[in-house]
Amino acid sequence: PYSPPIAADGLVPRNKFGNVDLYLMSMLPVGCVWIDDDVAWRAANDLGIDYAAACVRFAFSGRFAVPNLKGIVVCAEFEGAILRRTA
Repeated sequence: PYSPPIAADGLVPRNKFGNVDLYLMSMLPVGCVWIDDDVAWRAANDLGIDYAAACVRFAFSGRFAVPNLKGIVVCAEFEGAILRRTA
């Protein structure tokens, strides 16, 4: 069974490409939330909050697999601040 990584000190655990693999909701790192908003990254960046793009699936084009990034993953304690900023 897969056990997702644990967020610590307000930092989101990432893969080697700098994003979070989120094919199933059970893959969400412990202590984090997924914000499915196209401009949430801008709010997180303005507020100085650590975030990572969420890779939800891959699109296959010829011989290449292109990641489909949708929304961001942040630590749960920052969710309210980002949602207020994007509203």
